[in-house]
Amino acid sequence: MSGKLPNREQRRAGRTRTKRARSVGTYRWKVSPGDKFDELAKMIGAASAHVFDGSPTEIIGSAEKGSGRIRGLKATYGACQTVTVRIRKDGSYSVSFGLRLVTKVSQ
Repeated sequence: MSGKLPNREQRRAGRTRTKRARSVGTYRWKVSPGDKFDELAKMIGAASAHVFDGSPTEIIGSAEKGSGRIRGLKATYGACQTVTVRIRKDGSYSVSFGLRLVTKVSQ
């Protein structure tokens, strides 16, 4: 019995080590108007095929805390129109659009 006890403890210790996942935190920031804002607005416009007219009113970025890698950008075009660009590790990206419609029924 004494021969199995250290192995069992080692296996248990190994399992607890592998179950712990490294958590990566993110932070967000608002891009202030200027040259960088215009550059990002141009990039988002090209990625979204210029679905919304004009330049965005606000751009919010998201990045990883440890490495500083940019994970995504969210541009707001007026009320209820958003474009979200998610950037993958390999450099490719995906674009999603948000458009909120509000209908009012009058009597």
